[in-house]
Amino acid sequence: MNPKISKELKKASEELQAKMLVMQDAESRMLALKTAFISAAKYPAKQAAIKPKLIEMHKELKAAEAAAEKADAAFHRILSTEPEEVYDLLDHKIQEHIVRIKVRKIVKESIKSLTTKKSFK
Repeated sequence: MNPKISKELKKASEELQAKMLVMQDAESRMLALKTAFISAAKYPAKQAAIKPKLIEMHKELKAAEAAAEKADAAFHRILSTEPEEVYDLLDHKIQEHIVRIKVRKIVKESIKSLTTKKSFK
């Protein structure tokens, strides 16, 4: 199976990946600001200083989410014009990725259980 993926689909997938990374970065910064805001509960002056940053970050996060949704819609629109073999290829890669994640999790848990067993002896 060697289907040809169009340049438009490659570009759309790269664009989607870039937008998702920007959104993920914005989410992590938003979480850090929320944590700082909550931890400053005893200090109203610190909370007041963080609040405008929190509002600004919320707007940035919403813009990143909108851009990611737009890129996702474009990706699916272009994907719908691709031949059936491309769907099979993408599905295969997704399934392979899921299996790899599960195997890594099992290996990590096994290593962790081995190290905890050795430390108790």
